[in-house]
Amino acid sequence: MRSGSGGGDRIARRNRRLYRAVGVSFSFTAAASPLIARFVTPTPFTVIYMIMPVAYIAVVWSVPSLSGSLGWLRVGQFSPFLWTALAVLAILSVIGLILYFVTIRPDLSHQPVMGSHRMNPAALFAVGIGIAVLNAAVEESMYRGILMNALDAWLGGGILPIVLQAIAFGTLHFNSTEPGVSGVLITALLGLVLGWLRRAGRGMLPPYIVHVLVDIGVWTLGLLQTA
Repeated sequence: MRSGSGGGDRIARRNRRLYRAVGVSFSFTAAASPLIARFVTPTPFTVIYMIMPVAYIAVVWSVPSLSGSLGWLRVGQFSPFLWTALAVLAILSVIGLILYFVTIRPDLSHQPVMGSHRMNPAALFAVGIGIAVLNAAVEESMYRGILMNALDAWLGGGILPIVLQAIAFGTLHFNSTEPGVSGVLITALLGLVLGWLRRAGRGMLPPYIVHVLVDIGVWTLGLLQTA
């Protein structure tokens, strides 16, 4: 019993650390909005995208009875099967992104900072990694976290919550980095992959890893277009 209790305490401490990390990421996003606004014209969508996750965290922090809504905020469980699936899906996602880039020829050069900078390529690539890390944290928390958790509670799990969050994720990108119907479709497909990883891994880290890699790929392809 003691061993089980100790294991539970360790998991609880780890989840609290992850909770604080996501809270810091959201807060940093909101705090960085004036800097981002120097390079990206602020829109209502931009404001909502930055502020709503912070508001969500603040409300849940303030109302103890809502703490159960943070059940999604856990690292996950990694098995040999999941590590293999993670590697395969990451590779396939990057290949799919490259095929999308080669066949559709989308303009990926309009990403934040990319068009208004005085940096050398190495510094700009480093900025892209930072944006990928932060953007993936926000979007994973919104879609594979908050939304998918709510859909699971409503629909009882299964495949439908994965499909619905993927559709919502794809729709988000209609007028974003990957614009148009083709961007919605490829992003929704990525949302299915990320949703499955969230379900199979029982946590947020597996889809987050793939999301960061894909975002770095999008940034790199955009840099190639500006070269």
